[in-house]
Amino acid sequence: MVGAGASREIVEHRRGRAALFVIGALGLVLLSACTTDQGRSGEDRRLAGRGLSRGEEATIGAYLQQADDLQTRIAVATTALPTSERGNLPVPFAQAWNVGVRSVDRLTSLPNYSTKSGDPLTIEPHGEFLVVRLAVAAASSRAGGTFPWWDLRLQDGGGRTFTPQSAATASFAMTDPGVRDARASGARRSGAVHDEGVVFDVPPNLSHLTLRSDDNTFSLDISPDATVASAAIARPHRE
Repeated sequence: MVGAGASREIVEHRRGRAALFVIGALGLVLLSACTTDQGRSGEDRRLAGRGLSRGEEATIGAYLQQADDLQTRIAVATTALPTSERGNLPVPFAQAWNVGVRSVDRLTSLPNYSTKSGDPLTIEPHGEFLVVRLAVAAASSRAGGTFPWWDLRLQDGGGRTFTPQSAATASFAMTDPGVRDARASGARRSGAVHDEGVVFDVPPNLSHLTLRSDDNTFSLDISPDATVASAAIARPHRE
């Protein structure tokens, strides 16, 4: 296993490579501008009078896109670095949280709390909103103070997987009294059982639904019959 120090050295090395990559790209463009003027078309020369030819603009765009892709990969690697000095890996979802389902509801819209002028008053789904009300509690001191609803996935009987709808989940959190009060009171940071919720935008009439974590360590049947039984906090099972 590579330690945190070695991982940071790798990331710094990749950042240096990205910077050199961009500098090299710009150098190549400048060299091209100095040596290829004779072969330009009249249109290219006209563009060059304003700055760069079409070919040079395309070259810059291609190099910058590659540099941006490299920077994205570096950012992902940086995010994945261990957060502690000992290089501990993140806690698996099922070890970090106890989760139970209070209810599952289907809605055709949710209030839009956006303050931007001209925004609609409601948030509309492409299909329907599936609102999953949860009762959660931290099962580990390393779980953190905020329940990671964004790590949950919904899977139907056909094997299709859906990710949470962030705007709808935020709206539900402001609308539902239990979730709103838990977040306002600080109960979510105390480790006590508290209300949470997550909203998915799904096709109508999905059946045989399973709520699972993105790391596949947590899985819970949320079909109507199973939802009643899981209304209390249930220890998630590991697959």
